Amino acid sequence: MRVVLFDWVHGGHHQLYLRRFAEALQPEADVVVAAPDETVELLAGLQVETVPLGPARPPIVANRPLQSGRRRVLEEEVRLLERVAHASRPDQMVHLYADAVLPHLVRKPRLPVPLSILLFYPRAHYPDAFQTRLGPGELVRARVR
Repeated sequence: MRVVLFDWVHGGHHQLYLRRFAEALQPEADVVVAAPDETVELLAGLQVETVPLGPARPPIVANRPLQSGRRRVLEEEVRLLERVAHASRPDQMVHLYADAVLPHLVRKPRLPVPLSILLFYPRAHYPDAFQTRLGPGELVRARVR
C-alpha cells in the first residue's frame, strides 16, 4: 500500500506529526511525505519518499473566512493536493491539517484516490469539555465540520 502524507504548513508540530505518522505507517506501507521544502529538509533522516511543495503555505487569518487572499491560498492548497494525488498515484492520502481547506475540498471534484483528513479544531466537543455553550457562528462551524 502506498500512502501520501500531505501538509503544506511549516513549523510548530507539523514536522513532528509527519514524522510520527510516517514511522507508524512504514511497517505496512510505502510512505510518501508531501510538505514544504523547509519541512522536507528537517525530515531528511526519515526513510520515505518526499515531494517538496515549494514554500510553505502563507499565513491565513483564521477568523476571516471570506478574506480574498485566504481564499486564493486555500484554493492553491487544493491544487497542490490534486497535483500530488495525480503524480504520486497513492492508494490513500492523508491531509494532516485540513481544518482551513475543508470548505474548498468539498466544492471540488473527488480526488482520484481516497482522502482522509485530520481536523484540529474540536468545536463540537467544546460544550461537553468546558460546560459552556458555543456562540451561533461557532455552532454552525462545529456542525459543518
